[in-house]
Amino acid sequence: MKTKPLYSASPLKGGTLFYGSQDDVYEVKVHEPNFSKHKIPESLLHDIWQYQRIKKEYLKTTNYQSIEIIRQGIPNLDSGPDFLNATIIIDGIKWHGAIEIHGSSKEWYHHKHHEDQRYNNTILHLSLLKDLYTGTLRRQDGSLIPELILLPLLKTSLRSLIYNKAVNPSSPLPCTGQLKSVPESIKNDWCLSVSKARLSRKKRQISEVYLNTPDYDSILHSSLFKALGYDKNSEAMGELAKRIPLSVSRQLHAAVELEALHFGVAGLLPHKNECAMLPPEESRNARKLIDIFEQLQKTFNIPTMHSGSWLFFRLRPANFPTLRIAQATTWLSKGSLLYHDPLGQLFEAVNQPKPFSALLDLLQCRPSTFWHTHYHFRKKAHLNKRILGKQRLIKLIINALIPLLLFIADQNDDIDLENRIMEMLRSIPPEDDYVTRLFAKENFQLSDGIMSQGIHELYSSFCKPLQCLSCDIGKHLIQTDNSNNE
Repeated sequence: MKTKPLYSASPLKGGTLFYGSQDDVYEVKVHEPNFSKHKIPESLLHDIWQYQRIKKEYLKTTNYQSIEIIRQGIPNLDSGPDFLNATIIIDGIKWHGAIEIHGSSKEWYHHKHHEDQRYNNTILHLSLLKDLYTGTLRRQDGSLIPELILLPLLKTSLRSLIYNKAVNPSSPLPCTGQLKSVPESIKNDWCLSVSKARLSRKKRQISEVYLNTPDYDSILHSSLFKALGYDKNSEAMGELAKRIPLSVSRQLHAAVELEALHFGVAGLLPHKNECAMLPPEESRNARKLIDIFEQLQKTFNIPTMHSGSWLFFRLRPANFPTLRIAQATTWLSKGSLLYHDPLGQLFEAVNQPKPFSALLDLLQCRPSTFWHTHYHFRKKAHLNKRILGKQRLIKLIINALIPLLLFIADQNDDIDLENRIMEMLRSIPPEDDYVTRLFAKENFQLSDGIMSQGIHELYSSFCKPLQCLSCDIGKHLIQTDNSNNE
């Protein structure tokens, strides 16, 4: 009888196992996989990075530059780089952008990422192994990409990670099928606790920004743009707000000037030579914006973003960054929220008998008539006023307005303001999105904005990183299971 291991190769790590029967004893050499013959599952590589299953002390790129991971990014379920909105520090310089992961460096070229402008915002390439291409990877614009090799950094052997991945496939919720057995009091108390922790963290984040930019209007401007960009274009929208500060926008009085400047700086205006190929209405609109932007740039000379910074693929048209930018510029027009005294307008709304309704009205965006029939510059769509839906407005209030207002209440020791904001949050309907729907399927009762924020914190801080032992719900399930087995 001949025994063959699952993988065989020159050992990177390995050992000898002995199997016996009545007649013979077999010796089996166990090695790490032969990467040229057995492709490592891409989902495993993503798990390694997402859950940071690496030793993060003294990280170095292949060119010996120091690396500090601030935020590993969020998984990209569409085409383009594997993780979006990551933040890392390389040799003391902070970078925001995308992370791409492969088994080996050569796959960057094999997949033709060097020809794809969507990968120009890749700030770090991760390879499981070194190869002849390591250290030579370039973006479509010709710039060199820093690389990090994962294999020497793994906390657990690769063989163990492959086995665990095979026998324990990941689930969105580790306790799927068991949540219904958890008493409502435990779920509600825990959700309320983590919701408060989430709001406290958001206040701290604003505090850190405030230390560098002690300007409430500027913080509100950036927060609203980021929240409107959704996960996939949040960082790009924040960068756009940073490049065109309120001091610049407030010098412009015509809505068309605001659109031209923002689309031009975003790098999303069609090129002049494209205009002739567009339908008449689209061509006239594009030419007008291009001409206005060129004139404005003579005054402001703002560096433009790369068009590859923006994601369109597999987004609903209503979430296209072109439409979101058109909507955002309406907050900057005369008489709108960000044009003059935005904090005064917010406080006035909060003091209304129905503050939630007042904030909904304050945040509503009504873009110019061109956008009533367009989602982008090149093609007409069905007629619609393209105003923001209620769910998007709820997210703007929860993620952009409430943390800032709570921070201001803390700064001024204003307990009354804090109580009004929290009471308003209890009056806001729960968010309806992928995360809340996961829990709703498990009969999780979502009553208001506080509970839905708790659900998001539970999912991101406990479920995704598998911190069940730190979760009151997980502890209850484990204790119940142990009691049943005694």
